[in-house]
Amino acid sequence: MRLLDTTDKSEYWQSEDNNVTFSHVAETHEYRKALPSFNVAYDLADDAVLRFSAAKVMARPRYADLAGSFTVSSGNGNLTGSGGNPDLKPYESTNYDLAAEWYFAPSSMLSGEVFYRDISSYIVSTTVAEQRPKTQLNPEGVYQVTTPTNASNAKVKGASINYQQTLGLGFGLQANYTFAKSDASSGLNLPYLSRDTYNVIPYWEHDDWTVRLNYSYRSKYFTQIGRLGSEDFADSYKQLDLTASYQITDYMGITFGATNLLDSTYRLYSGSKDTPTAFYKNGRGYTAQLNFKF
Repeated sequence: MRLLDTTDKSEYWQSEDNNVTFSHVAETHEYRKALPSFNVAYDLADDAVLRFSAAKVMARPRYADLAGSFTVSSGNGNLTGSGGNPDLKPYESTNYDLAAEWYFAPSSMLSGEVFYRDISSYIVSTTVAEQRPKTQLNPEGVYQVTTPTNASNAKVKGASINYQQTLGLGFGLQANYTFAKSDASSGLNLPYLSRDTYNVIPYWEHDDWTVRLNYSYRSKYFTQIGRLGSEDFADSYKQLDLTASYQITDYMGITFGATNLLDSTYRLYSGSKDTPTAFYKNGRGYTAQLNFKF
């Protein structure tokens, strides 16, 4: 059982007369939460375990989201604004997990899990059109204003499977897959939740050498409510990374890393893929490290 006592305080300066004079504003919110948790494990056999857990969890809003300050812009002729929300409530969830694990060989495991999340007050960024008469920059204009808000409730159901096995001659394989589906009472999707995510990690370990590939994938996910009430999404994304290391002595080793070998592009769109809003191409990255241990 965890008992939390939290006080959030946001202080900022506000103008009522187009930035001629300013007044100090301080907003304070206090809340107390009890977060119970329960975990149990049962040995089905010498190499098999059944686990169940239930827990109440909470995540406080980010400090930037709680900030009361507000900024406006007229770049490219577009009136936009953004700011925090001092009235944000913490994100809360009641979690249930049931998992089974089978250790079928040395350094090898197969496990499966089903989970359920009952979430309240999750945070979504929304963009609405409104006037800002107290701003000096076009006080009669209509701004597209983006702020974080609390949505109502959401439920997430899902399952995952995890596999790990040594294959001989130093080779091995790790893989995992998770399926998750949300249902939100407010009609707002749960942000940053992909329906499908998986990783495939083949590796080779021999004497002082270790080589590991990591292929990861996640399907599209909702990010925020955009302009005119549109739903903004991040497109599906895949990435391939490589790490290779060699232990030269007991005290010195070298590691080489390569990220995004597929040169994947991160894409955002509004409503449908036919209306893209942003592309981010970070390119491939390479690193080399010389490590010392004393």
